[in-house]
Amino acid sequence: MEFNDRIPKLIAGYLRGDLTTSEQTELDDWINDKEANKLFFAQSTDEKLLAEELKHFNRKDITPVLNIFLQSIDPETKSAFDKWDV
Repeated sequence: MEFNDRIPKLIAGYLRGDLTTSEQTELDDWINDKEANKLFFAQSTDEKLLAEELKHFNRKDITPVLNIFLQSIDPETKSAFDKWDV
């Protein structure tokens, strides 16, 4: 399963706690597809890192925060995801 613009939206929905059952299944399928996806998900949902980022943004819509955060992930890890448009 490829990373596309839907994955950040699913991760944001996961963080908000408002994914439908089918969206959760879609996210789970993506996470379990590759080890790199598991690592990416773990880093992008790290509570401490997110809390620091969220201090500067409106909590009602975290999608922009998530996109900025995803772009700031460790370059070594991010290199596996360079083809993604996040």
